[in-house]
Amino acid sequence: MRNLEKAITFYEGLGLAKAGFDNDDVAFFDMGGLALGLFVWDELAKDAKLKPESSGFRGLSLAWNRGQRGRGRCGVRAGRKARRGS
Repeated sequence: MRNLEKAITFYEGLGLAKAGFDNDDVAFFDMGGLALGLFVWDELAKDAKLKPESSGFRGLSLAWNRGQRGRGRCGVRAGRKARRGS
């Protein structure tokens, strides 16, 4: 996000409600069990340990925050199974 405030206004205009745990570099929106996180471009690049202008950085990150220990392995197994088509 190059302009976080403008993006927040856009998503609020779509009817999404902010989740309430944001700061100057990130805003989260509640999507009914999922969250949309909008990050300032340079800060997301820094978090990914990439230069914001590098060809390897596209300004997108996908994260899964699991609620319980061990649940991550279940998700990885399910993803592998889905990829195999079985």
